Amino acid sequence: MKNYTYDAEKLKDWIKKDGIKKFAVQVPAGLMHHAKAIREEFSSFGDCYIYAEPSFGACDFPQKQQIQYVDGVVNLGHARIPNITSERVLFLELYADISPDTLSFECSPEVLGKHTALFTTVQYLPLLPSIKEKLKDAGINAHIGRPGKRTMYEGQVLGCDVSSPCALAGYVDSYLFVGDGDFHPHGVCMQTSKPVFRYRINERKIERVQFDRERFLKKRYGIAYTIQKVTDVGVVVCVKPGQLRMHTATALCDTLRQHGKKAQIIYANNISPAILDYSGFDLIVSTACPRIALEDYINYKLPMLTPQEALLGLGEKKEYEIDQIL
Repeated sequence: MKNYTYDAEKLKDWIKKDGIKKFAVQVPAGLMHHAKAIREEFSSFGDCYIYAEPSFGACDFPQKQQIQYVDGVVNLGHARIPNITSERVLFLELYADISPDTLSFECSPEVLGKHTALFTTVQYLPLLPSIKEKLKDAGINAHIGRPGKRTMYEGQVLGCDVSSPCALAGYVDSYLFVGDGDFHPHGVCMQTSKPVFRYRINERKIERVQFDRERFLKKRYGIAYTIQKVTDVGVVVCVKPGQLRMHTATALCDTLRQHGKKAQIIYANNISPAILDYSGFDLIVSTACPRIALEDYINYKLPMLTPQEALLGLGEKKEYEIDQIL
């Protein structure tokens, strides 16, 4: 597969052990344009199909009734979430096809501090030891946190779990994300006032991640307190296996009713404005992926809160707390 490597032996062992004859490949949303080529490559391992619903993470894989015409599903590009049962699903990680020898950057303790916490997503995990050594040569002690409850590896983060680097808050001066984009580093920015940096491998540079935490918190506090002014509250429960938080939703409904609100649960698989904006509610509390409420809220007409924000607005919590699925 162009630009990526994977453990073909892991796939072969799964096929042999589970007696897989027909399997579907669930392709990450960002690689769906390569679906045809992926299917052709994986056909060398068996009778292969493409599962056309894109995967947004290891939390998002088909249930048994959705794959009854194949023997199993390969969730491509993600590491398994340890505390989630996934029957007939193989999580096959993709790694960026980059040699550690090609890594290059300039940095100093004056920028990163003497201690920094390294973190990344699955595809760059094999590069962390080499980056750690290069930072050491530059006079910087790089620390790699233990896995969180939803991650398999040291230094790994998900959109819903950034506990690996954040657990090192008392030991580091900064955080260094390996990779592109804002999604994952912003997850750490939400949790800390310490500087967060990003190492763009292809551009060979380290840069400060721009995030106004004070403005973010001010905005979220304001949205949280809107719950005091509304009556009808819809509490979203996502049926994706790794986002399903029914206990959180039912407990929240009880609390909302104690505060005089009319609360109802809404089941959904893919959450969108088309589903929620015209549902008849005054406000939505999402127990699905926390990043939907925290970042996608601008796409919705209705106010959208996380469970922690709802409790804050009701006076059940005194301080702001970032929602994580742990």
